[in-house]
Amino acid sequence: MKKGILSIVIAFIGIFMVYLKNRNELIALTHQEDVTKEDIVSWSETYFIETIYNIYTIGAIILALLALLLGVISVMQKHKIGIIGITISISAIVLSFIPLWKYYVDTFLLQ
Repeated sequence: MKKGILSIVIAFIGIFMVYLKNRNELIALTHQEDVTKEDIVSWSETYFIETIYNIYTIGAIILALLALLLGVISVMQKHKIGIIGITISISAIVLSFIPLWKYYVDTFLLQ
């Protein structure tokens, strides 16, 4: 049971790293002078190539893989809480490659 709960905690830390990455990308883009929404969206075309080198992305993937491993070990020990850890860690892996900052550009530029 301890490995299942640890899997969930580590997966949430990975998701938090994904949030930090997206927040830092948005802040870096909006601190430029005279930035518009079109400029930010046009920059996102090369985003997927550059995201692989980001330290937050690599850290989130490593933590999610560790959480996935602990979740699988927990499921193999017949603890059902490991399934929750597995699903959260898979979602952390998927979220690490999606640029979420594009979805809250409007609210950030209004501030």
